[in-house]
Amino acid sequence: MRGDVRTKRRKARNYSREDDLTVEELRAYPMFAHFSDEQALEAIDTIRRFTEIAYEFYQRNRGRGLDLGG
Repeated sequence: MRGDVRTKRRKARNYSREDDLTVEELRAYPMFAHFSDEQALEAIDTIRRFTEIAYEFYQRNRGRGLDLGG
């Protein structure tokens, strides 16, 4: 039952959103529910920056494959 709920949530996610995550959306996740406004805004900024870095990395390395040196 629990897996079905997660699957439905995953399918309902919109990966093409253009607006930043809001403090209220962030606090909807139990691990962030206790964050102050300042902490929530800092977390949102960190998440935004991380996704920018990951996307830039993806764009630079798209089509080249990824050699992790293993």
